[in-house]
Amino acid sequence: MIARALAIGLAIEVAVYLWLGARLADTHGAPAAFATVVAIALAWRAAIVLLTYAIAFLTPGHAEGVAAVGSLRMAAEVVREIASYVALFAFAQPLARWTVGPPDGAHGPAGGEALLLVHGYLCNRGLWVSLVPKLAAAGYRVHTIDLEPGFGGIDGFAQQLAARLEAVRRDAGGRPVALVGHSMGGLVIRACLRDRGAEGVSRVVTLGSPHHGTSLAPFGLGRNAREMRRGSPWLAALATAEGGSFPIPVTSIYSAQDNFISPHRSSRLEGAANVELRGMGHLTMAFSGALRRALLDALARPRGAP
Repeated sequence: MIARALAIGLAIEVAVYLWLGARLADTHGAPAAFATVVAIALAWRAAIVLLTYAIAFLTPGHAEGVAAVGSLRMAAEVVREIASYVALFAFAQPLARWTVGPPDGAHGPAGGEALLLVHGYLCNRGLWVSLVPKLAAAGYRVHTIDLEPGFGGIDGFAQQLAARLEAVRRDAGGRPVALVGHSMGGLVIRACLRDRGAEGVSRVVTLGSPHHGTSLAPFGLGRNAREMRRGSPWLAALATAEGGSFPIPVTSIYSAQDNFISPHRSSRLEGAANVELRGMGHLTMAFSGALRRALLDALARPRGAP
């Protein structure tokens, strides 16, 4: 559903640009028309990303992340985040069937350790366009899921994940499955474990997840956005049910410069191994080599290792 909505929106946008470009070409020439259309397409996407940074760095406790990396590197990371936004929402996710494959597809050697990747808010499996082939090349058997509808509750997503997990376990011959969640996906995993237990799950890794909520959530739509607000009753109930510990290894990887999760320490999770990265935006995680190395380290870490 999300892929279809993104694809329809992209098709309408392209149609508008073609009409505008034709009009501009008549008066200003084709090169100027092309440059104008491209500038418009990039400008409104850049504005959205810059707004997330503005909200994040106005959140008390988040500005320290900027000072930690310096203004020049921070500026470069903002550009990378804009590029990641464009790549994901104008290409990888609208065209998920071509960029990642069918929803029930699997990637990598059949005998590899099974991974199930869980996307975040208003995304789909296309988020993993860069990580899927790299994880498969590392020897993992990689599966994905699409959570629907986009504005649904996290508890409903947890039920969908539980069903998908059983299908992946069958593909893996009953072997345990590792769960990896980006952003809201980490909360979906926690809710799933709360409801069904950890049977058949080897470990969990969350990437930039708002374990204690985020200051951007009030600007989002849907029940899931309300549940991700800082201090929300849903988050409090989830933490109470967990009791500050997990029956399997859990790692929370996050960035001190995350523009969607603010303050960034919201991603620190009691009872988990917390790994802080530097100089990385929320969507840039999907393409980052540093994130990929941290993820592979977490997946390979022996049970009980610090």
